[in-house]
Amino acid sequence: MIDNAAASLAPSEVMLLHADEFAPAAGALDAKMDLLHKEGKAQAKGLGRSLLLAAFLANEQAGVLRLEVRAKKALFGLRTVQALYADPTGQQAQWPEWSLEARIAQLVQGGSREVSDLVYALLGKDAKMYYNLTPDLAQQGLAARGLLVAETTTHAKVIKTTRLRMPDSTGHLVASQPVEPLRQLLASAETGRPDLWKKLVDAIDNGIKRRAEQDSNSSFND
Repeated sequence: MIDNAAASLAPSEVMLLHADEFAPAAGALDAKMDLLHKEGKAQAKGLGRSLLLAAFLANEQAGVLRLEVRAKKALFGLRTVQALYADPTGQQAQWPEWSLEARIAQLVQGGSREVSDLVYALLGKDAKMYYNLTPDLAQQGLAARGLLVAETTTHAKVIKTTRLRMPDSTGHLVASQPVEPLRQLLASAETGRPDLWKKLVDAIDNGIKRRAEQDSNSSFND
């Protein structure tokens, strides 16, 4: 079991800082995220989905919420479909501040909600590069706690670019956080509860895609 109370990094943050192990390498047309711990890029779509899978399952494991598939009315009440809900338990967990886990735990305290609606609310805004929203939010949480630092470089004397960098101190912290419990968390859900796993994946993907700005020329819409 993941010891969330003692961890200085939330499970999703451990995943982010080992992104190449949990997300596909980015293809030519994929939205991309720079790796923080080494040179290279990860596919933003796969990474964002994995981060949210980890955050929801970690909250379930910690007893903060229950994931349950229930029927709901659709098409103006003319048909019934199955949807995945996150129900609060009243328990709390000591997740690191601003982590995806902490944000989800706070949102779910407002009452039972569909997971896709929670993801939509969590991301907070629409964007053309909507697959980047989840990794960006996870990075912002680390930066807010000083675990990532902003580094600005100047090109051609006038063009400035800023990117987040992982300092050595954070690298040492990452090295002390085992990855295997995170792998087991995901694997136990995928193999032990395949129906719920599929519903969770679909709900996460749906919530993310609802944040897409309408742009027919975007290569990142699918």
